Amino acid sequence: MNMNTVSDTLKAAIENSGLSYQALGKACGVNRLAISRFVQGATSLRMDKVDMLCTFLGLELKPVSRVAGRNVKRNKA
Repeated sequence: MNMNTVSDTLKAAIENSGLSYQALGKACGVNRLAISRFVQGATSLRMDKVDMLCTFLGLELKPVSRVAGRNVKRNKA
């Protein structure tokens, strides 16, 4: 099973955005060096910066139910 972390997903979205770190940072209000260091794995980002990047990149965190390590689809009420 392929389990990506939130950080992995955000890093991939940053890389796949087609924007330079400078352009991305300017567009969403996050320092380009902070983005670069995060993508390289040198540091983490504060949650407010993660929120800003995710909002700009159209990412959303959704809960997933798990039973014995398996994904379980939720019934929509």
